[in-house]
Amino acid sequence: MVLKNSFRILLTGQMMDIKFALSVSLLWASASACASGSDIQHGIIKLDGAGHASLIVAAPLVAGQTVYFQYPDAKQQPVCCKRLTAQEFAKADGADTLATNEVTGNPPVIYHARLPKLWAEMPFVGAATIGQSLRAEGAGRQLFATTRQGHVTSVETCTSQEGVHLMATHLYLGLGYEVEQPTCR
Repeated sequence: MVLKNSFRILLTGQMMDIKFALSVSLLWASASACASGSDIQHGIIKLDGAGHASLIVAAPLVAGQTVYFQYPDAKQQPVCCKRLTAQEFAKADGADTLATNEVTGNPPVIYHARLPKLWAEMPFVGAATIGQSLRAEGAGRQLFATTRQGHVTSVETCTSQEGVHLMATHLYLGLGYEVEQPTCR
């Protein structure tokens, strides 16, 4: 009888060890998946044409990340990409910016940066992609980011009556004026 009870205890202990090992394995796999591409963040970049940029994102920037962003060509069309490091952006209070995160309802994080001369000579709003070891490419209003592991994400902006929407993340930036030709469908 004692042997039988000992066997049950051992079997239960083994089951607990297997459950623990599975849990640890799943956590490790989740962490690996996050590290391989889901740590890409997208945001809205607003260039004022006078050497200043505002970046609107859902989560804080992390040291070591690069921010790739669209800028205007001579016809005010978005082209890819200028880049700054996360360290070149300073967190702002956002009191002067009407921006929302439509998914979480939490206020977005807003940063400001100085741009090198001639990067944007006119006001412009476009998409940004943020991460480490990324390759960024653009096609019109779409911006694509590819990680070293080959994970690809894309994001696109569109304009509504009074603001800019970042479609993949549902970030919104109010412009404070009416848009002549909205592009959101």
